[in-house]
Amino acid sequence: MGADDYLTKPPNPQELLARIDALLRIKRLQDQIALSKKQMESDWVTDPKTGLYNARFFTSAWQMSLLVRNVTASRFPGIALNLDLLATSSRCMDGRGRNT
Repeated sequence: MGADDYLTKPPNPQELLARIDALLRIKRLQDQIALSKKQMESDWVTDPKTGLYNARFFTSAWQMSLLVRNVTASRFPGIALNLDLLATSSRCMDGRGRNT
């Protein structure tokens, strides 16, 4: 509740309708902003061509897993693959791993 919600008595019907329209417009814009933000967050961690998660996603997921586990000085078993590099290098190799 704020200044947008204050009306004098008796309310002027035109003013009331104008305020309702303004509040509905604000609500629609806020919903559009929230949807755009969600889409941008999704685009940030997925490949636009394939829709698969990209390196940013795996990097942030790795960092979050370290935070959740509170791993500081202990060793954390794991492996990280650069799939883009793997896909690029596999084009130049035959089925036995030899360069073509």
